[in-house]
Amino acid sequence: MQFILNSRLSTDEKQNGEDPQIDQLFAGIKADDPSYGVEPEKYHGELFTKDKADDSQSQAGDLWSGKYVSSQGSYLDYYKDVVATIRGEKEVVVKPEESRMGIRVIELAMESAEKGVTVAWSEG
Repeated sequence: MQFILNSRLSTDEKQNGEDPQIDQLFAGIKADDPSYGVEPEKYHGELFTKDKADDSQSQAGDLWSGKYVSSQGSYLDYYKDVVATIRGEKEVVVKPEESRMGIRVIELAMESAEKGVTVAWSEG
């Protein structure tokens, strides 16, 4: 599956949006293994910007382009954070309003795919 996210300043293209943690768990990789949650290089995205945004980018005509590595995923860290928040030891890392915005991005992506058109950001 291919994902393309356009904004006023950049375009992000990604060939695979699957979380590697599921396959890694089934392959027997433990959640405390340093390689756990690391996306394979073949799935790194490509970022196109008008101005150079990262040292990995090179100029291609009027744009800068370069591969980027997704952040390492960690279900373990997520649940540790939830537990610490419930215990009152810290504030939750992922705020509810951030989660809401993430869900909205998914909703708009689904609408775009269904209609086959670019969909502008809206709060919904």
